[in-house]
Amino acid sequence: MISSTTSAPVHQCNLQSLSFQERRRPRLRFGGFRRSRGRLRSCAFALFCALIALVAGCAGGSTPPPPPPPSFPVGKLYVANSPSNSTDALLRFNAGNSGDVAPELKFDTSLQPGTQYLSLDVTHDRLAGFSIFANSIMIVDNVSSASCCAPPRFISGAATGLNRSFQGAIDSNRDVIYALNSNSTIVVFGPASTVSGNVPPLRILTTSATVMGIALDSANDRLFLSDSAGNAILIFDGASTLNGALTPSRTISGAATLLNSPGPLALDNSGRLIVASTQNPARIAVFAGAATANGNVAPVTTSTLATITFQIAVFSNGDLYSGASGNSVTAYTNIIGATGTLAPARTISGSHTGLNPPFPTALSQVSGIAVDPTR
Repeated sequence: MISSTTSAPVHQCNLQSLSFQERRRPRLRFGGFRRSRGRLRSCAFALFCALIALVAGCAGGSTPPPPPPPSFPVGKLYVANSPSNSTDALLRFNAGNSGDVAPELKFDTSLQPGTQYLSLDVTHDRLAGFSIFANSIMIVDNVSSASCCAPPRFISGAATGLNRSFQGAIDSNRDVIYALNSNSTIVVFGPASTVSGNVPPLRILTTSATVMGIALDSANDRLFLSDSAGNAILIFDGASTLNGALTPSRTISGAATLLNSPGPLALDNSGRLIVASTQNPARIAVFAGAATANGNVAPVTTSTLATITFQIAVFSNGDLYSGASGNSVTAYTNIIGATGTLAPARTISGSHTGLNPPFPTALSQVSGIAVDPTR
């Protein structure tokens, strides 16, 4: 909608400005008025010019901004605002949003400062946020509801075994939460639907790997971990039965894999594993048949994002969302078939988004993201 329009002036014709010859020409009668053909032509020309000026935006008038891209019919994007912010918030956007758009919902999460990684249980509409700064896990139920949300629950305290937990995953089929500590141990809590407070973990998983990424295939009870130092992906069948020291069922590693400091992980709805490196800019490797992949296998595609990434998520249409530095969320289309250096198809950024720098600004970044393709 155009808020204001400055019309170009329509000048009245001045008979005195007409030439002597024009004034001497025969005059015609129109509706009882005598007008010269020259005067008529001058007036018509002036009106025509005025119309052109009006349509063109009136020369010095402001041009309205282009409309934002259309949102998706269904689909939510959840974003954890920058870590170390005293006014931390969980923001909810339409998954198709782009530009300087206001979130459809903003939920105060300052009770757990520095929420930096999100895991979404789509089936039960439950979200878990992990904070390396607060050493806790925040659980939000009914996260897609119009008013969102019920008061969150928190897992925290000495008994929990949380040690600078920076990533995690919800197992929607078994109602448990996996939390990845900075020392590469994994603590498992449950039931996710009710757990709260200073509770001991159900299980503790240990590994000698340098784990920088976690993904869970809940339907098939399979756990994936990225070993950044070993340039490998560790795959564990029967995740719900794991306890103590871990031995992988299969390992993706070797020169053909092109893995180089693997970090954040994501699974798409066709069973492919998407691996992002911890480099800046991040490199993406896509492995088909993640359930059975093993050994020195080549990825089906590789590509490079515009920036570093701290968390990735894949939408049902194949779009890859990336949370990274710069107070923005970027989306890349068809990540499965993308190659080379990629340009974002959409970027959410700007003063209206709520993705504002924290204090101190040196820690400014967007880390945690999650997508729900069903609502």
